[in-house]
Amino acid sequence: GLGSPSDTRVEIEDAEGRKPCQTGYVDNNQLNCQLPGTLRGRAYVNVFVRGRLAFRKPIATTAVSPGLFAANGYGRGLAAGQVVRVTA
Repeated sequence: GLGSPSDTRVEIEDAEGRKPCQTGYVDNNQLNCQLPGTLRGRAYVNVFVRGRLAFRKPIATTAVSPGLFAANGYGRGLAAGQVVRVTA
């Protein structure tokens, strides 16, 4: 298994080298992580458990742009979202 979150480290490896990935969730059967936004083309996801390589998988990446969800569910009209305003 993947062990605990503190035992697990994820990195992405592409033509520019290796970059760490921030993990958000780690379980024995699932791992969620945030990939760097600069990836292009073929890359590898490397998962280390207790310092040893436990998993290596090739992935294909492409450029993306942020998206919004429509409140009506049809892609038109007001955007679905939340605003939090914090004042000092």
